[in-house]
Amino acid sequence: MSDEVDLPRRQAGPNPQHLLLSMMGDFWVGLTAPIPSAALVALLQECGITANSARVAINRLVRRNVLVGVRRGRESHYHLAEAVVVSGVRGLPRMMTFGSSDEDEAEWDGTWVLVSITAPPEQAAQRRTLRTRLRALGFGMLTESLWIAPSTQKDPAVELVTELDVSAMVVHGTVVHPVTSGVLNALKTWPLTEVRAEYEDFIATYQPVVDRARQGQVSPSEAFVLRLYMTDQWRGLYRHDPGLPSEVLPADWPRGRAYEVFAELYDRLGPLAEFRCAQVVAPHAHPDMPPPRHYAIRDGFDAIMERVASLTS
Repeated sequence: MSDEVDLPRRQAGPNPQHLLLSMMGDFWVGLTAPIPSAALVALLQECGITANSARVAINRLVRRNVLVGVRRGRESHYHLAEAVVVSGVRGLPRMMTFGSSDEDEAEWDGTWVLVSITAPPEQAAQRRTLRTRLRALGFGMLTESLWIAPSTQKDPAVELVTELDVSAMVVHGTVVHPVTSGVLNALKTWPLTEVRAEYEDFIATYQPVVDRARQGQVSPSEAFVLRLYMTDQWRGLYRHDPGLPSEVLPADWPRGRAYEVFAELYDRLGPLAEFRCAQVVAPHAHPDMPPPRHYAIRDGFDAIMERVASLTS
């Protein structure tokens, strides 16, 4: 079996595999402690996933090398693969702050990075992979062989080209002429209309829940499910948004407003969601299984990692 991790692709609507990864990353962040299969199935059932679909999702994640199975007597237990844990912890700070005022005010010097793909025909597979990964980094396509992004993506671009060992040139500089049309043409290559619609849908969906949460009108069961669904949806938005600097975005860009909704609801629902998660897993827990613990964005990433260290010590 290959050791390469194959994370599930995103799809429209609830995805049991993504929900499972979200709950394990949310309540057992940074840990590789095995969790009983029965507990994982029960948690997915709490989200409206059938037991059969839950087991299928677990098996698929094992085949993708995302989950690792462990036998304890007659029972199956699973934990996240170490590579998935490392990747998740490494990406957690940006995902949890993407759209915040601190993130939005990060310095951008007004310069751009261009990647010119010069790979020969025999590197066709590497070219396709490079284009896919460049888009994931937030690059926009000017032509099939020329991609552009704010200079904040310079180092990731160099690392990517080096990793793939593909023929390409990375250029960092200023758009001198025509400044306006050059940038606007680049902006057309990013799906900003789609991203705006996703942000507005996110706000319309979860702002009413924020209002109810402020009034204490959300039950533990609802908090558990809503927090998972919302986090999974935010993760999709974070990956779809190219992360362009505010200087080149429309003045009414809704990312900041969507983040305010996400951050407040994530923190408000945390204690209730943890309580319900603990209730669901209690009948299936074993003595050395760490209890589910929520963390809050307001705690800061250092506090989160201190909690991880305390649970693993």
